[in-house]
Amino acid sequence: MVTNPIPMSTFHGPAMQATGERPDGQRSAFIPQPYPMAQDPAPAVLPELHSYQYTVPNNAMGNIPGHSIPPFPSGPGEPPRPFAQEDPRQSNERLKKSGEARDKAQMKEKSGHKHHHQVDTSSIPCEVKHDKIVSTDPILSRDAKALEGFLRLYGTTRPVFFAHIIGTHEERHTRSVSDGRGGSRTETYYVTVIDFAFCIDLSDVFVNDEGPVLYTLRDDVPAYRGGMAMATETGGARPIEQRTPVEKDVQSAQKRAREVGRQVGRPPWLAMAENQVYEDEALIGGTPLASSRSFQEWLEDYVHSRRVVKEFKFSKEVYAWDLEALKVSLEQLVRSTGYSATLRIGFKATPESVHIYSPNIVSKIFSSYFLIFITTVTLIFPFLWMWRRWWPEAGGKWQVCGAAFRLKRWELVPRTGPGETEQGAMERLGGPAGVGGHRLRAGREGVYVLKGVHEADWFRSWEQTIRNAVFTRVKTNWLMRGMVGADFASGLDRL
Repeated sequence: MVTNPIPMSTFHGPAMQATGERPDGQRSAFIPQPYPMAQDPAPAVLPELHSYQYTVPNNAMGNIPGHSIPPFPSGPGEPPRPFAQEDPRQSNERLKKSGEARDKAQMKEKSGHKHHHQVDTSSIPCEVKHDKIVSTDPILSRDAKALEGFLRLYGTTRPVFFAHIIGTHEERHTRSVSDGRGGSRTETYYVTVIDFAFCIDLSDVFVNDEGPVLYTLRDDVPAYRGGMAMATETGGARPIEQRTPVEKDVQSAQKRAREVGRQVGRPPWLAMAENQVYEDEALIGGTPLASSRSFQEWLEDYVHSRRVVKEFKFSKEVYAWDLEALKVSLEQLVRSTGYSATLRIGFKATPESVHIYSPNIVSKIFSSYFLIFITTVTLIFPFLWMWRRWWPEAGGKWQVCGAAFRLKRWELVPRTGPGETEQGAMERLGGPAGVGGHRLRAGREGVYVLKGVHEADWFRSWEQTIRNAVFTRVKTNWLMRGMVGADFASGLDRL
Protein backbone atom coordinates (compact mmCIF):
# COMPACT_ATOMS: atom_id res chain seq x y z
CA MET A 1 0.00 0.00 0.00
CA VAL A 2 1.47 3.29 -1.03
CA THR A 3 0.74 6.08 1.36
CA ASN A 4 -0.58 9.32 -0.13
CA PRO A 5 1.27 12.39 1.16
CA ILE A 6 -0.30 15.80 1.66
CA PRO A 7 1.50 19.13 1.25
CA MET A 8 3.13 21.03 4.07
CA SER A 9 2.94 24.77 4.48
CA THR A 10 6.54 25.24 5.58
CA PHE A 11 8.46 22.52 3.87
CA HIS A 12 8.70 21.89 0.16
CA GLY A 13 7.53 18.31 0.26
CA PRO A 14 4.47 16.21 1.02
CA ALA A 15 3.16 15.36 4.45
CA MET A 16 1.97 12.00 5.66
CA GLN A 17 -1.68 11.59 6.77
CA ALA A 18 -2.70 9.08 9.43
CA THR A 19 -5.81 6.97 9.22
CA GLY A 20 -9.01 8.46 10.69
CA GLU A 21 -10.61 11.87 10.43
CA ARG A 22 -8.58 14.94 11.37
CA PRO A 23 -10.33 17.99 12.86
CA ASP A 24 -9.04 20.26 10.06
CA GLY A 25 -10.32 17.84 7.40
CA GLN A 26 -7.41 18.54 5.06
CA ARG A 27 -6.95 16.05 2.27
CA SER A 28 -4.72 16.11 -0.77
CA ALA A 29 -3.15 13.74 -3.23
CA PHE A 30 -0.21 15.98 -4.05
CA ILE A 31 2.97 14.19 -5.03
CA PRO A 32 6.03 16.31 -5.88
CA GLN A 33 7.13 15.94 -9.46
CA PRO A 34 10.82 15.74 -10.37
CA TYR A 35 12.37 18.66 -12.20
CA PRO A 36 12.43 18.14 -15.98
CA MET A 37 15.76 16.81 -17.13
CA ALA A 38 15.14 16.99 -20.90
CA GLN A 39 17.02 19.62 -22.91
CA ASP A 40 16.78 20.76 -26.51
CA PRO A 41 19.13 18.71 -28.67
CA ALA A 42 22.27 20.45 -29.85
CA PRO A 43 22.29 21.21 -33.61
CA ALA A 44 24.22 18.71 -35.68
CA VAL A 45 27.37 20.07 -37.36
CA LEU A 46 27.92 18.51 -40.78
CA PRO A 47 31.35 18.33 -42.37
CA GLU A 48 32.06 20.83 -45.10
CA LEU A 49 31.76 19.48 -48.63
CA HIS A 50 34.89 19.51 -50.76
CA SER A 51 35.05 19.52 -54.55
CA TYR A 52 37.95 18.09 -56.40
CA GLN A 53 39.00 18.79 -59.97
CA TYR A 54 39.64 15.65 -61.95
CA THR A 55 40.26 14.92 -65.61
CA VAL A 56 38.57 11.77 -66.83
CA PRO A 57 40.73 9.67 -69.16
CA ASN A 58 39.38 8.93 -72.57
CA ASN A 59 39.01 5.21 -71.89
CA ALA A 60 37.32 5.57 -68.49
CA MET A 61 33.79 5.19 -69.83
CA GLY A 62 34.75 2.08 -71.68
CA ASN A 63 35.57 0.30 -68.46
CA ILE A 64 31.97 0.71 -67.10
CA PRO A 65 29.46 -0.05 -69.88
CA GLY A 66 26.11 1.71 -69.78
CA HIS A 67 27.25 4.56 -67.46
CA SER A 68 27.21 8.10 -68.73
CA ILE A 69 28.60 9.60 -65.48
CA PRO A 70 32.08 8.62 -64.25
CA PRO A 71 32.31 7.11 -60.73
CA PHE A 72 33.24 9.45 -57.85
CA PRO A 73 37.03 9.40 -57.36
CA SER A 74 38.58 8.02 -54.16
CA GLY A 75 40.55 11.18 -53.57
CA PRO A 76 42.12 14.10 -55.28
CA GLY A 77 44.60 13.18 -57.95
CA GLU A 78 43.83 9.45 -57.79
CA PRO A 79 42.61 7.47 -60.81
CA PRO A 80 39.08 6.16 -60.67
CA ARG A 81 38.57 2.76 -59.09
CA PRO A 82 36.13 0.17 -60.37
CA PHE A 83 32.76 0.24 -58.52
CA ALA A 84 32.21 -3.02 -56.59
CA GLN A 85 28.49 -3.47 -55.86
CA GLU A 86 27.65 -5.28 -52.56
CA ASP A 87 25.57 -8.42 -52.60
CA PRO A 88 21.97 -7.43 -51.53
CA ARG A 89 21.79 -10.34 -49.07
CA GLN A 90 25.00 -9.24 -47.35
CA SER A 91 23.79 -5.64 -47.28
CA ASN A 92 20.49 -6.61 -45.62
CA GLU A 93 22.29 -8.74 -43.04
CA ARG A 94 24.68 -5.90 -42.24
CA LEU A 95 21.83 -3.40 -41.84
CA LYS A 96 19.91 -5.84 -39.63
CA LYS A 97 22.87 -6.36 -37.28
CA SER A 98 23.54 -2.61 -37.18
CA GLY A 99 19.89 -1.92 -36.29
CA GLU A 100 19.86 -4.54 -33.53
CA ALA A 101 23.06 -3.16 -32.02
CA ARG A 102 21.64 0.37 -32.13
CA ASP A 103 18.38 -0.73 -30.45
CA LYS A 104 20.27 -2.54 -27.68
CA ALA A 105 22.44 0.51 -27.06
CA GLN A 106 19.38 2.77 -26.86
CA MET A 107 17.57 0.41 -24.47
CA LYS A 108 20.65 0.18 -22.26
CA GLU A 109 21.02 3.96 -22.24
CA LYS A 110 17.36 4.50 -21.35
CA SER A 111 17.45 1.86 -18.65
CA GLY A 112 20.59 3.27 -17.08
CA HIS A 113 19.28 6.81 -17.27
CA LYS A 114 16.05 5.85 -15.53
CA HIS A 115 17.87 3.86 -12.88
CA HIS A 116 20.21 6.66 -11.95
CA HIS A 117 18.26 9.83 -12.65
CA GLN A 118 14.54 9.21 -13.17
CA VAL A 119 13.52 6.94 -10.30
CA ASP A 120 9.99 7.93 -9.27
CA THR A 121 10.25 7.49 -5.51
CA SER A 122 6.53 8.13 -5.06
CA SER A 123 5.81 4.90 -6.97
CA ILE A 124 8.06 2.73 -4.80
CA PRO A 125 5.78 0.38 -2.83
CA CYS A 126 5.59 0.86 0.93
CA GLU A 127 3.10 0.36 3.73
CA VAL A 128 2.42 1.61 7.23
CA LYS A 129 3.04 -1.04 9.89
CA HIS A 130 2.88 -0.32 13.61
CA ASP A 131 3.22 3.46 13.10
CA LYS A 132 6.19 2.97 10.77
CA ILE A 133 6.57 3.36 7.02
CA VAL A 134 8.11 0.08 5.83
CA SER A 135 9.51 -0.84 2.42
CA THR A 136 11.45 -3.87 1.17
CA ASP A 137 11.74 -2.68 -2.42
CA PRO A 138 15.04 -3.90 -3.94
CA ILE A 139 15.99 -0.55 -5.46
CA LEU A 140 16.23 1.06 -2.01
CA SER A 141 18.96 -1.38 -1.00
CA ARG A 142 21.06 -0.97 -4.14
CA ASP A 143 20.61 2.66 -5.26
CA ALA A 144 21.63 5.38 -2.80
CA LYS A 145 20.02 8.12 -4.91
CA ALA A 146 16.67 6.33 -4.88
CA LEU A 147 17.01 5.73 -1.13
CA GLU A 148 17.73 9.41 -0.51
CA GLY A 149 14.72 10.49 -2.56
CA PHE A 150 12.48 8.01 -0.74
CA LEU A 151 13.62 9.20 2.70
CA ARG A 152 13.20 12.86 1.76
CA LEU A 153 9.71 12.16 0.45
CA TYR A 154 8.38 10.17 3.41
CA GLY A 155 10.88 10.99 6.16
CA THR A 156 10.87 14.79 6.06
CA THR A 157 7.09 15.25 6.01
CA ARG A 158 5.35 16.31 9.20
CA PRO A 159 3.93 13.50 11.31
CA VAL A 160 0.48 13.63 12.85
CA PHE A 161 1.14 14.77 16.43
CA PHE A 162 -1.58 14.34 19.05
CA ALA A 163 -2.31 13.86 22.76
CA HIS A 164 -4.52 11.06 24.04
CA ILE A 165 -6.33 11.02 27.39
CA ILE A 166 -8.07 7.87 28.64
CA GLY A 167 -9.82 7.25 31.95
CA THR A 168 -10.80 3.72 33.02
CA HIS A 169 -11.99 1.87 36.09
CA GLU A 170 -12.50 -1.79 36.97
CA GLU A 171 -15.83 -3.29 37.95
CA ARG A 172 -16.18 -6.47 39.99
CA HIS A 173 -18.68 -8.97 38.65
CA THR A 174 -19.79 -12.44 39.73
CA ARG A 175 -21.25 -15.27 37.74
CA SER A 176 -22.37 -18.83 38.35
CA VAL A 177 -20.41 -21.58 36.58
CA SER A 178 -20.71 -25.35 36.59
CA ASP A 179 -18.33 -27.26 38.81
CA GLY A 180 -18.44 -30.38 36.57
CA ARG A 181 -20.30 -32.52 39.13
CA GLY A 182 -23.81 -31.30 38.48
CA GLY A 183 -23.50 -28.37 40.84
CA SER A 184 -22.41 -24.77 40.41
CA ARG A 185 -20.08 -22.29 42.00
CA THR A 186 -19.75 -18.52 42.04
CA GLU A 187 -16.86 -17.02 40.10
CA THR A 188 -15.58 -13.48 40.46
CA TYR A 189 -14.11 -11.56 37.52
CA TYR A 190 -13.22 -7.97 36.72
CA VAL A 191 -14.16 -5.86 33.70
CA THR A 192 -12.30 -2.74 32.59
CA VAL A 193 -14.74 0.05 31.75
CA ILE A 194 -13.70 3.09 29.71
CA ASP A 195 -15.05 6.27 31.29
CA PHE A 196 -13.75 8.76 28.74
CA ALA A 197 -11.31 8.59 25.85
CA PHE A 198 -10.35 11.25 23.32
CA CYS A 199 -7.44 12.58 21.29
CA ILE A 200 -6.42 16.20 20.71
CA ASP A 201 -4.75 17.07 17.42
CA LEU A 202 -1.51 19.02 17.93
CA SER A 203 -0.44 19.26 14.30
CA ASP A 204 -1.14 23.01 14.25
CA VAL A 205 1.49 23.86 16.87
CA PHE A 206 4.56 23.28 14.68
CA VAL A 207 6.69 26.31 13.87
CA ASN A 208 5.18 27.42 10.57
CA ASP A 209 8.15 29.13 8.93
CA GLU A 210 10.65 26.29 8.92
CA GLY A 211 11.03 22.73 7.74
CA PRO A 212 12.50 19.78 9.61
CA VAL A 213 16.12 19.60 10.72
CA LEU A 214 18.01 16.76 9.07
CA TYR A 215 20.45 15.40 11.65
CA THR A 216 23.07 12.72 12.11
CA LEU A 217 24.45 11.52 15.43
CA ARG A 218 27.96 12.36 16.55
CA ASP A 219 30.71 9.79 16.11
CA ASP A 220 31.08 9.26 19.87
CA VAL A 221 27.35 8.70 20.49
CA PRO A 222 26.44 4.99 20.85
CA ALA A 223 24.20 4.04 17.92
CA TYR A 224 23.59 1.24 15.45
CA ARG A 225 26.18 1.84 12.73
CA GLY A 226 25.86 -1.26 10.54
CA GLY A 227 26.24 -3.95 13.21
CA MET A 228 23.84 -5.73 15.51
CA ALA A 229 25.10 -3.84 18.58
CA MET A 230 25.58 -0.14 19.29
CA ALA A 231 28.99 1.21 18.41
CA THR A 232 30.98 4.42 18.05
CA GLU A 233 33.19 5.50 15.15
CA THR A 234 35.79 7.99 16.29
CA GLY A 235 38.99 8.70 14.44
CA GLY A 236 37.57 8.66 10.92
CA ALA A 237 35.49 6.33 8.77
CA ARG A 238 36.08 2.63 9.35
CA PRO A 239 34.64 -0.67 8.10
CA ILE A 240 31.72 -2.05 10.09
CA GLU A 241 33.84 -4.71 11.74
CA GLN A 242 36.30 -2.08 13.05
CA ARG A 243 33.72 0.24 14.61
CA THR A 244 34.02 0.20 18.39
CA PRO A 245 31.15 -1.67 20.10
CA VAL A 246 29.92 -0.43 23.48
CA GLU A 247 28.94 -2.39 26.57
CA LYS A 248 25.34 -3.32 27.31
CA ASP A 249 25.08 -0.91 30.24
CA VAL A 250 26.22 1.94 27.97
CA GLN A 251 23.62 0.93 25.39
CA SER A 252 20.90 0.91 28.05
CA ALA A 253 22.00 4.32 29.36
CA GLN A 254 21.90 5.78 25.85
CA LYS A 255 18.40 4.42 25.21
CA ARG A 256 17.18 5.90 28.51
CA ALA A 257 18.79 9.25 27.73
CA ARG A 258 17.12 9.31 24.33
CA GLU A 259 13.69 8.62 25.84
CA VAL A 260 14.19 11.20 28.60
CA GLY A 261 15.34 13.74 26.02
CA ARG A 262 12.24 13.06 23.96
CA GLN A 263 9.98 13.70 26.98
CA VAL A 264 11.60 17.00 27.97
CA GLY A 265 11.86 18.33 24.41
CA ARG A 266 15.60 17.96 23.88
CA PRO A 267 16.83 17.86 20.26
CA PRO A 268 17.53 14.23 19.27
CA TRP A 269 21.14 14.96 18.31
CA LEU A 270 21.75 16.22 21.88
CA ALA A 271 20.21 13.21 23.62
CA MET A 272 23.36 11.69 25.10
CA ALA A 273 23.78 9.77 28.33
CA GLU A 274 26.45 12.14 29.63
CA ASN A 275 24.54 15.31 28.65
CA GLN A 276 22.19 16.10 31.52
CA VAL A 277 22.11 19.90 31.06
CA TYR A 278 19.22 21.25 29.01
CA GLU A 279 18.75 24.92 28.21
CA ASP A 280 16.53 26.81 25.78
CA GLU A 281 19.60 28.31 24.12
CA ALA A 282 20.50 24.82 22.87
CA LEU A 283 17.47 25.01 20.57
CA ILE A 284 18.50 28.26 18.90
CA GLY A 285 19.74 27.97 15.33
CA GLY A 286 18.58 24.39 14.82
CA THR A 287 22.06 23.21 13.81
CA PRO A 288 22.55 19.52 14.64
CA LEU A 289 25.78 18.04 15.93
CA ALA A 290 26.55 15.96 12.84
CA SER A 291 28.88 13.00 12.48
CA SER A 292 31.99 13.03 10.32
CA ARG A 293 29.99 11.22 7.63
CA SER A 294 27.38 13.12 5.66
CA PHE A 295 23.81 11.93 5.29
CA GLN A 296 24.55 10.69 1.76
CA GLU A 297 27.64 8.82 2.96
CA TRP A 298 25.56 6.90 5.51
CA LEU A 299 23.18 5.91 2.73
CA GLU A 300 26.12 4.71 0.64
CA ASP A 301 27.39 2.75 3.64
CA TYR A 302 24.06 0.93 3.86
CA VAL A 303 23.72 0.30 0.12
CA HIS A 304 27.26 -1.03 -0.33
CA SER A 305 27.05 -3.36 2.66
CA ARG A 306 26.87 -7.08 1.79
CA ARG A 307 25.00 -8.01 4.95
CA VAL A 308 22.05 -10.28 4.25
CA VAL A 309 19.39 -9.00 6.68
CA LYS A 310 20.05 -5.28 6.92
CA GLU A 311 17.79 -2.49 8.11
CA PHE A 312 18.00 1.29 7.77
CA LYS A 313 15.91 3.36 10.19
CA PHE A 314 15.19 7.04 9.56
CA SER A 315 13.66 8.55 12.71
CA LYS A 316 11.01 11.30 12.79
CA GLU A 317 11.28 13.21 16.07
CA VAL A 318 9.20 16.02 17.60
CA TYR A 319 11.05 18.29 20.03
CA ALA A 320 11.14 21.63 21.92
CA TRP A 321 8.07 20.96 24.11
CA ASP A 322 8.42 19.67 27.67
CA LEU A 323 5.90 16.86 27.31
CA GLU A 324 6.55 15.53 30.81
CA ALA A 325 5.61 18.84 32.45
CA LEU A 326 2.59 19.18 30.19
CA LYS A 327 1.51 15.67 31.12
CA VAL A 328 1.66 16.56 34.83
CA SER A 329 -0.50 19.65 34.27
CA LEU A 330 -3.06 17.64 32.28
CA GLU A 331 -3.24 15.06 35.06
CA GLN A 332 -3.83 17.80 37.64
CA LEU A 333 -6.59 19.20 35.45
CA VAL A 334 -8.40 15.85 35.18
CA ARG A 335 -8.03 15.12 38.90
CA SER A 336 -9.52 18.52 39.73
CA THR A 337 -12.83 17.29 38.33
CA GLY A 338 -12.99 14.65 41.08
CA TYR A 339 -11.97 11.76 38.86
CA SER A 340 -9.83 9.33 40.89
CA ALA A 341 -9.73 6.16 38.77
CA THR A 342 -6.99 5.02 36.40
CA LEU A 343 -5.77 7.76 34.08
CA ARG A 344 -3.50 7.45 31.06
CA ILE A 345 -2.08 10.51 29.29
CA GLY A 346 0.42 10.39 26.46
CA PHE A 347 1.71 12.09 23.33
CA LYS A 348 2.36 10.41 20.03
CA ALA A 349 3.69 11.30 16.58
CA THR A 350 2.84 8.97 13.72
CA PRO A 351 4.43 7.69 11.59
CA GLU A 352 7.40 7.74 13.92
CA SER A 353 10.04 6.45 11.48
CA VAL A 354 10.81 5.06 8.03
CA HIS A 355 12.27 1.53 7.88
CA ILE A 356 14.06 0.10 4.86
CA TYR A 357 14.72 -3.65 4.79
CA SER A 358 16.82 -5.69 2.39
CA PRO A 359 14.72 -7.57 -0.20
CA ASN A 360 14.60 -11.17 1.04
CA ILE A 361 12.19 -13.41 2.89
CA VAL A 362 14.10 -13.24 6.18
CA SER A 363 13.94 -9.42 6.20
CA LYS A 364 10.21 -9.56 5.51
CA ILE A 365 9.78 -11.81 8.55
CA PHE A 366 11.62 -9.31 10.78
CA SER A 367 9.51 -6.44 9.39
CA SER A 368 6.14 -8.06 10.24
CA TYR A 369 4.85 -8.81 13.76
CA PHE A 370 2.44 -11.34 12.28
CA LEU A 371 5.23 -13.29 10.55
CA ILE A 372 7.33 -13.09 13.71
CA PHE A 373 4.44 -14.63 15.66
CA ILE A 374 3.91 -17.41 13.09
CA THR A 375 7.60 -18.30 12.91
CA THR A 376 7.87 -18.18 16.71
CA VAL A 377 5.04 -20.68 17.10
CA THR A 378 6.77 -22.96 14.59
CA LEU A 379 10.13 -22.48 16.42
CA ILE A 380 11.74 -20.97 13.32
CA PHE A 381 12.16 -17.39 14.49
CA PRO A 382 14.50 -18.15 17.44
CA PHE A 383 17.01 -19.70 15.03
CA LEU A 384 16.63 -16.79 12.60
CA TRP A 385 17.18 -14.31 15.43
CA MET A 386 20.35 -16.06 16.62
CA TRP A 387 21.67 -16.37 13.07
CA ARG A 388 21.06 -12.69 12.38
CA ARG A 389 22.51 -11.59 15.72
CA TRP A 390 25.65 -13.71 15.91
CA TRP A 391 26.60 -14.96 12.44
CA PRO A 392 29.30 -12.76 10.83
CA GLU A 393 27.86 -10.38 8.22
CA ALA A 394 24.37 -11.85 8.59
CA GLY A 395 22.52 -8.84 10.00
CA GLY A 396 23.06 -5.12 10.35
CA LYS A 397 21.21 -2.03 11.59
CA TRP A 398 21.67 1.63 10.72
CA GLN A 399 20.05 4.13 13.12
CA VAL A 400 22.21 7.24 12.88
CA CYS A 401 20.06 9.88 11.19
CA GLY A 402 16.58 11.32 11.01
CA ALA A 403 14.43 14.43 10.75
CA ALA A 404 13.47 16.60 13.75
CA PHE A 405 10.34 18.78 13.79
CA ARG A 406 10.39 21.76 16.14
CA LEU A 407 7.34 22.93 18.09
CA LYS A 408 8.80 26.23 19.31
CA ARG A 409 12.05 28.19 19.20
CA TRP A 410 13.62 31.19 20.89
CA GLU A 411 15.23 33.93 18.77
CA LEU A 412 17.34 36.87 19.88
CA VAL A 413 15.45 40.15 19.58
CA PRO A 414 17.10 42.85 17.43
CA ARG A 415 19.95 44.85 19.04
CA THR A 416 19.82 42.98 22.32
CA GLY A 417 22.82 42.13 24.46
CA PRO A 418 23.92 40.41 27.68
CA GLY A 419 22.32 41.86 30.78
CA GLU A 420 19.19 43.25 29.13
CA THR A 421 15.97 42.44 30.95
CA GLU A 422 12.65 41.35 29.50
CA GLN A 423 10.98 44.58 30.63
CA GLY A 424 13.76 46.67 29.11
CA ALA A 425 13.50 44.88 25.78
CA MET A 426 9.72 45.26 25.83
CA GLU A 427 9.96 49.03 26.38
CA ARG A 428 12.71 49.41 23.78
CA LEU A 429 10.67 47.56 21.15
CA GLY A 430 7.50 49.54 21.80
CA GLY A 431 5.52 47.32 24.14
CA PRO A 432 3.80 44.00 23.45
CA ALA A 433 2.84 45.08 19.93
CA GLY A 434 6.51 45.52 19.10
CA VAL A 435 7.16 41.82 19.57
CA GLY A 436 3.86 40.68 18.10
CA GLY A 437 2.46 39.72 21.49
CA HIS A 438 4.98 36.89 21.84
CA ARG A 439 6.75 35.85 25.03
CA LEU A 440 10.15 37.25 25.96
CA ARG A 441 12.85 35.55 28.00
CA ALA A 442 16.23 36.77 29.20
CA GLY A 443 19.29 34.62 28.48
CA ARG A 444 23.07 34.75 28.51
CA GLU A 445 23.31 36.56 25.16
CA GLY A 446 20.35 38.87 25.69
CA VAL A 447 16.57 38.68 25.42
CA TYR A 448 14.88 36.04 23.30
CA VAL A 449 11.44 36.14 21.67
CA LEU A 450 9.32 33.03 21.25
CA LYS A 451 8.42 31.71 17.80
CA GLY A 452 5.69 29.08 17.80
CA VAL A 453 3.18 28.00 20.44
CA HIS A 454 4.17 27.78 24.11
CA GLU A 455 3.01 24.82 26.24
CA ALA A 456 1.21 27.09 28.72
CA ASP A 457 -0.62 28.97 25.96
CA TRP A 458 -1.80 25.72 24.39
CA PHE A 459 -2.91 24.41 27.80
CA ARG A 460 -4.95 27.53 28.57
CA SER A 461 -6.71 27.34 25.22
CA TRP A 462 -7.79 23.72 25.87
CA GLU A 463 -8.31 23.70 29.65
CA GLN A 464 -12.07 24.20 29.78
CA THR A 465 -12.71 21.88 26.82
CA ILE A 466 -10.80 19.04 28.49
CA ARG A 467 -12.56 19.61 31.80
CA ASN A 468 -15.96 19.46 30.12
CA ALA A 469 -14.98 16.32 28.21
CA VAL A 470 -14.08 14.58 31.48
CA PHE A 471 -17.29 15.72 33.18
CA THR A 472 -19.50 14.52 30.32
CA ARG A 473 -17.53 11.27 29.80
CA VAL A 474 -16.76 11.95 26.14
CA LYS A 475 -15.61 9.04 23.97
CA THR A 476 -14.45 10.27 20.57
CA ASN A 477 -11.51 10.01 18.22
CA TRP A 478 -10.85 13.76 18.02
CA LEU A 479 -11.92 16.34 20.57
CA MET A 480 -12.87 19.77 19.22
CA ARG A 481 -11.84 22.90 21.10
CA GLY A 482 -14.58 24.83 22.86
CA MET A 483 -14.40 27.33 25.71
CA VAL A 484 -11.19 28.81 27.11
CA GLY A 485 -10.06 28.59 30.72
CA ALA A 486 -6.87 29.17 32.71
CA ASP A 487 -6.37 27.42 36.06
CA PHE A 488 -3.48 24.97 36.01
CA ALA A 489 -1.12 26.48 33.43
CA SER A 490 0.92 28.56 35.89
CA GLY A 491 3.40 25.74 36.38
CA LEU A 492 4.15 25.72 32.67
CA ASP A 493 5.11 29.40 32.39
CA ARG A 494 8.68 28.61 33.46
CA LEU A 495 9.28 26.33 30.46
